[in-house]
Amino acid sequence: MDLRDVEGEDAEAILAIYSHYVKTSVATLQEDLPTLESICNNIERLKSIDMPFVVAVDKSNGQIAGYAYGDVFNERSGYKNTVEDSVYIHKDYTARRLGKLLLKEVFARLKAMGKKVVIAKMSILPNVRSEDMATCRLHASLGAREVGRMLKVGYKLGTLVDVIIFQLDLEDFEAS
Repeated sequence: MDLRDVEGEDAEAILAIYSHYVKTSVATLQEDLPTLESICNNIERLKSIDMPFVVAVDKSNGQIAGYAYGDVFNERSGYKNTVEDSVYIHKDYTARRLGKLLLKEVFARLKAMGKKVVIAKMSILPNVRSEDMATCRLHASLGAREVGRMLKVGYKLGTLVDVIIFQLDLEDFEAS
């Protein structure tokens, strides 16, 4: 896999990856399918605020296998050193450590920018433990710790959904 910064022409592949999760899982609480325009707008918005947005490209076929980015956690100025992350992997490329590769790159860039804390919010079914969820294990493997669980605050696919919050202190993060 090659990692590189997102480009405008990646929007269709990103749309396909994200749309899969919108349609089939609680990985995102978005219920309406995104549009190509909304994906393009998000890419441009993140570029305009200098947030890292990285894609993993399969060297064998040029396909976008996954992506991750940092984003504003809260618009209020007192939160300027805190960001949140997002990571999504193409359904055909899961369980290949791509999430870890992508997030390590994003976290290293955020740290270099002087950001201090990364927050990850992950939706999870109410009776599922965080240890049983791949994205929670991924964040924990990079040094993030679970700091809270909001109960039944979301709704997706006909059921109420919890949201788990993980926090990574970037001062403690080592990219190696």
